[in-house]
Amino acid sequence: MAGVPTIADLQNFLFNIAGVPAAALPIDAPVIAYAFDYALSTVNRQLCAAWSPPGSWTPYQRAVYNLATDILINWAQDPAGEPVYRTTPTGQGLQYFAWLRYQYSINQFVAGVISSSGDEGTSQSLVVPKAFEGLTISQLTNLKTPFGREYLALTQSVGTLWGMS
Repeated sequence: MAGVPTIADLQNFLFNIAGVPAAALPIDAPVIAYAFDYALSTVNRQLCAAWSPPGSWTPYQRAVYNLATDILINWAQDPAGEPVYRTTPTGQGLQYFAWLRYQYSINQFVAGVISSSGDEGTSQSLVVPKAFEGLTISQLTNLKTPFGREYLALTQSVGTLWGMS
């Protein structure tokens, strides 16, 4: 059946589109299947009905692969003994997934979206879209990575049926 997400396509997405280094995530790592299964159980299958150009991934497949990648960034553990991938400005050496969590501030709590900030010399305010008002804590976490944002954009772009308003 066309439009059915597969582990092989997720692996292609992870290594060739998301740019996950093979050393950071073995192709047979159990966390890939776990993230895939979790994404399959979360993404609304009604997205299968959304149109996509022939020969391309459907919005449903793209939503599954983006959500699974977001899940991996949040949950995957770096293999023991993997070398340091990047160093933080404070000199702390981090492996790949630890570095991604640092870069995206995954472990920093965010209760919502900033609507205004200012100090004595500057001030700015952002309009908070109505769709953000109903986001769950999980969806606020999805906003932290480009893959989570793409997942939310795909689900939201086809209407309010997807749990997004």
